Amino acid sequence: MKFISRNTFDMFDCETTDPTFEFGLDAAINNEPPYLVPFRVKDLTTDFLRDGIHYNDLSDEQKRQLEEDLGEEQAKRTTIAGKDIGRKIFSEDTDRIILENLIDNGIKDETGSLVGKTIIFAQRQDHAEHLEKLFCKLYPQYGIKVCKVIHNAIPHVDTLIKEFKKPDNDFRIAISVDMLDTGIDVPEVVNLVFAKPVKSWVKFWQMIGRGTRLRPNLFGPGKHKSEFLIFDHYGNFDYFEQEYQEPEDTGGKSLLQTTFEARVELAQAALKHNHAAAFDTAIELLRADINDLPDTSVAVKRDLRVVHQLQQTTLLQQFDARTQHLLMDTIAPLMSARVLCDKHASALDKLIAGIQRCLVEQASCFEDGKIQLLAELDKLAVNIQAVRQKDAVIAEVRSAAFWQQPSIGKLEHARQELRGIMKYRQTGGGGGYAMPSTSTGDTGLQVSVREVKIAGANEAMIYRRRFKDIIDGMLAANPTLQKIHKGEPIAEPELKTLTSTILTSHPGVSLEVLNEFYGRTADQLHLTVREIIGLDPQAIEAHFQAFLHAHSSLTAQQVRFMNLLKNYIAQHGQHRRGEALRTAVRQHLPRGYRRRVHTGLMSPSWWPCSNPF
Repeated sequence: MKFISRNTFDMFDCETTDPTFEFGLDAAINNEPPYLVPFRVKDLTTDFLRDGIHYNDLSDEQKRQLEEDLGEEQAKRTTIAGKDIGRKIFSEDTDRIILENLIDNGIKDETGSLVGKTIIFAQRQDHAEHLEKLFCKLYPQYGIKVCKVIHNAIPHVDTLIKEFKKPDNDFRIAISVDMLDTGIDVPEVVNLVFAKPVKSWVKFWQMIGRGTRLRPNLFGPGKHKSEFLIFDHYGNFDYFEQEYQEPEDTGGKSLLQTTFEARVELAQAALKHNHAAAFDTAIELLRADINDLPDTSVAVKRDLRVVHQLQQTTLLQQFDARTQHLLMDTIAPLMSARVLCDKHASALDKLIAGIQRCLVEQASCFEDGKIQLLAELDKLAVNIQAVRQKDAVIAEVRSAAFWQQPSIGKLEHARQELRGIMKYRQTGGGGGYAMPSTSTGDTGLQVSVREVKIAGANEAMIYRRRFKDIIDGMLAANPTLQKIHKGEPIAEPELKTLTSTILTSHPGVSLEVLNEFYGRTADQLHLTVREIIGLDPQAIEAHFQAFLHAHSSLTAQQVRFMNLLKNYIAQHGQHRRGEALRTAVRQHLPRGYRRRVHTGLMSPSWWPCSNPF
């Protein structure tokens, strides 16, 4: 079990890592009857998904195709990590492999002619739309009747979600960007396709949860959904098994605080790399932020002496280790006391600070920032006069020359000019910056079936389910099983005959495994059988009615509990020591009645354990 950054243990007043109750995925899958279905995982990767697209590593034919798609100059500069396929560039061949794998190897519907309900988790909205177009190209006979995009920019998206939830229609494949990751219940889903990397452990398992819902008769009468299939194309299981580390509990931070922290990080990077222009820019922006702190704020008053030191001395310019510590630990949280005049402008301030830091560090995140900034500019509404007045600046930032020779000064000038118009962005997107796309051939296909260990899914559980199917089929014709089912005593010869019948008819069944699991000996097979098939509800009803008649002073709550106990025994055949029901008895029944429950209900021959309370 993983314990994540938001500490709910504190919320419920219990010790950290010691929950009052835990019912995990393994318990839900392995419960009898199960509450959730298990899954299988297939890892399918390619050269591009594993290693990325790097011009110098491509074959001559791949280089030629990349140059044709992107232009020779841009192609030669191309170096894209595998995790960024679909985010920084569309690889048609990679996405073709992903889609064809789903159609060829996904779990099919009842007819076996088409995949069942499927969710594809895409990188971005434009990546989702790219996948939809490619699907229609590959499978024109299905087209958008079968495969549709669901994200928050789609008009009437709620109607689409309702359509996907309907069990019997043509809409089988939903390509989702965030909207189907959590909080949606479609029991018919039998395939999940991870066409994106996921960095949150909690979100990853929430996404997997979309496939775990039970669905009786999904493949026809009596043919229930017994599993679902996960195709992992971006190494998510590897990441969470090998690389993932629990996040620190950072708590919620305001936009002004995170912007301030981004500027501190810019100054730190500039100092480390001896970048004077970036350092001077960052210090001036930090000084302006500190000067904007309101002296009347209660939080600021507590640290007013430190604030005044930074405002009135050269401490900020010196930027030694102590000052950096003060800025991040003391001053940054105070930024929440400032008035957020324009959240859109502040968001641009934060984005530009991040781009500038990546530029100073010569890091790959510079390209990420560039793509995000251009995407934000593409959303600006051209019918607004204030936006039109900035046409020259917008065109400059969009130009290749701006990014071929970037500088701190250029980025700072763009920030100052554009921050006032960012509130005029349209939510629908659109614009002139197109995601680069290539049809360069992707090779090195590798497919492997991943073994995912679900705790509790052991040999005994498998035998238990198989054994239950066997004795359920024998119950109607076997007198000894009928006696066990009714709670009647059986003789030793009857038990031996039953054992012989089961082993003769089904030699693959191991009664030793079952008895070991239940902690019983060979002469206690009837107890194991009774626990697996349960007891005849009519026989139990008669015993309970007799007990209730003899104890007419029980309260309504206690009678309700007796009904709960009756249903439990009917399903499980007994109540074994140490189970949760014992606690429920103590909560619902007065002490004097507990012994009466024991003597009145537990003593008859049909009750299989002694002193359960």
